[in-house]
Amino acid sequence: MAASDWSWCPAFVDVDLDGYEDLLITNGFEFDVMDQDSHDQLRTKRLTFEQQKRFRQFHPGWPTPNAAFRNRRDGTFEPAGDVWGFNQPGISYGMALGDLDNDGDLDVVVNNLNSVASLYRNEATASFRDSGRAEPQPIRR
Repeated sequence: MAASDWSWCPAFVDVDLDGYEDLLITNGFEFDVMDQDSHDQLRTKRLTFEQQKRFRQFHPGWPTPNAAFRNRRDGTFEPAGDVWGFNQPGISYGMALGDLDNDGDLDVVVNNLNSVASLYRNEATASFRDSGRAEPQPIRR
């Protein structure tokens, strides 16, 4: 989890309803300011003042997958983005959690730069209203 990419919005939530909070993280950035190739190109060009103000157009985008980590119940986490379907590449900033389908588990809404919002329905088989706990289940877009 130490290097989850260009992260914006971490949220601890019990995705799989096992009683332990998992971690969802939105990632991405509009442009990669650390890209050395674009810096080299800018040095060799003579730009007008107006072009210099818009230098970001020379930097490549930095879409990255969102990240999810399942709590292993021992103080450690394991990657779960692929299993839970929370790995959409893009530029995602904010995230909101709520029980949108009234089934007792939290669903997720993610806002994406220059794109439609993503809606993830938690398909866990148990709910907070149930006395039992569920096995890990995916959240789906």
